[in-house]
Formats: sequence, structure tokens, C-alpha cells
Amino acid sequence: SKKLYEENKPSLQLLNSAKKRAIKAYKENPKEFYKSIRPYFPDLSFEQFMQMAKNLQWIEDRAPEKLSKRLDAILFPQELLLP
Repeated sequence: SKKLYEENKPSLQLLNSAKKRAIKAYKENPKEFYKSIRPYFPDLSFEQFMQMAKNLQWIEDRAPEKLSKRLDAILFPQELLLP
């Protein structure tokens, strides 16, 4: 809800900033990005990582339609999701 967003605005803005940096780093150099996350996923090969990344829906400029409908259903203001 908007109230929840306002209460957590600084944290959500930091999270959004981190998400944008991560997407940019991944797009610029997937291999280097993989190396940076590998310590957290020691059993994940680069090939598995790339396959997993293909299956992700990147939320950059706007939410995908399915997510958008779910957010509307819970009355979550989407303009707050992607500042």
C-alpha cells in the first residue's frame, strides 16, 4: 500500500537503485556478473546461470502485465514500484 511504501521509502529506493545497478552490470558483462554472485551459489555453473537469467522477467521500466494485474488487485500503487 502507499502507506507501507512511505514508511519504507528510503529502503525501497536503495533496493531499486541496487536492482538497476545489477541489471546494468548483468547486461554489460554476464560473465563478470556471474563471477560476482558465484560465492552465493557455489553449485551453479555459468551455463545454468545463463539459462536461469533467460527465464527471468526483468522489471525495468514497468511491471509485466501479469504482475501489474496482481498489484492492481491488492491496490498497490505501481508508480511507487519503479521510481
